[in-house]
Amino acid sequence: MTDMLPTRDGFGKGLVKAGQKNKNVVALSADLSESTRTHWFQAKFPKRFFEIGVAEQNLVTVAAGMAHIGKIPFTTSYATFQPGRCVEQIRTTIAYNNQPVKIVGCHAGISVGPDGATHQALEDLAWMRTMPNMNVFVPADANEAEKITLASVKLGPCYIRLGREKTPVFTEKRGAFEVGKAHVLKAGNDVTIIGCGPQVFEAMQAAKSLEKKNIKARVINLPTIKPIDKKTLVKAAKDTGVVVTIEEHQTLGGMGSAVAEVLSEHYPVPILRMGIQDCFGESGTPDELLTKFGLRAIDVEKAVHKAIVLRGGGSQHTDVRDGLGKVHQDLAFKFSSGHRVRSIPEMVGALERVPHEVFSHHVNQEKNDIKQWVQEAYGDETLAHLLTVHTTKEEMTEILKMRVEYLERKAGW
Repeated sequence: MTDMLPTRDGFGKGLVKAGQKNKNVVALSADLSESTRTHWFQAKFPKRFFEIGVAEQNLVTVAAGMAHIGKIPFTTSYATFQPGRCVEQIRTTIAYNNQPVKIVGCHAGISVGPDGATHQALEDLAWMRTMPNMNVFVPADANEAEKITLASVKLGPCYIRLGREKTPVFTEKRGAFEVGKAHVLKAGNDVTIIGCGPQVFEAMQAAKSLEKKNIKARVINLPTIKPIDKKTLVKAAKDTGVVVTIEEHQTLGGMGSAVAEVLSEHYPVPILRMGIQDCFGESGTPDELLTKFGLRAIDVEKAVHKAIVLRGGGSQHTDVRDGLGKVHQDLAFKFSSGHRVRSIPEMVGALERVPHEVFSHHVNQEKNDIKQWVQEAYGDETLAHLLTVHTTKEEMTEILKMRVEYLERKAGW
């Protein structure tokens, strides 16, 4: 059975170990020592712990001054408040002066749960990774959080993103953390799934399920968002031709954006970015919210299917241009309403217009004969398989639209 611990616990343990190894390590809190697990450091080193109170701008500025005289400060608060309330102070007093302050943003992401949108930091990676001199880390589990904490002692300015909820502990406990290195957790050449934070475990679960369907996914844990491991990312893109990213953060400006920036410059491939889609979170249990916002293993599976459509994954014996042309009238698909369809673009238009009861007749009562038609008329086994996984009217329409877009691009090449 997999152990369950919040990543903040790994940080708390790592901070105590760092304090034991280096007397210059100090901890600062914004009246949240228990929530951020700095109370463990406080109990061990009371003279090296500083309670600043609810004053985050003061928190990071004091830390910058302490760093200037040789201390190694770890500042802690909820990520919505730090960096949220003090971006300018972090930028000017820490990043600009290249002071070795470690900014620890706890309770990040929607899995904070009932506290709601005001306490769910979903923008912090975007804020922090754009700052010069700043290292940015998102540990996948408590073990990795402990390692990152210890490794950060020797670095300049750092941002470490942590969660509140207990999540699976699945990385190796032994061994040192290598800054700037991505970790290939599972080999595969059909698609690359890149995750950071606890969503890496969801990616692994999805990959195991996909393997049973003969889709071999390469899973990459990307704990260092900055500096980013360009070499591993580019190799994965070259080997698989398509990438899916998953993170508990806005898709705008987060880890997925960082990956997209690298690949757009070095080896462009289709990318699907999973995360929060330009909206705020809400109150609910962590499980409810992760499910609602599509950050579970089943959602990763669906994204992989769509990504394969974007890349193009039809039968090797089928000319992809055929999908845009009309099949012989004898192979036309006939809806129960009497309407006939002779091409995939026509099917897209038909699905957008057909009443739900007609659609339901063909997909549910007739054992998905739309899928059967795709397979028999075009020999596109991959597309047919996707239509057995995505069986709502909206999902089928989206999958077929994506295939048409791919075929049009391919025909233009």
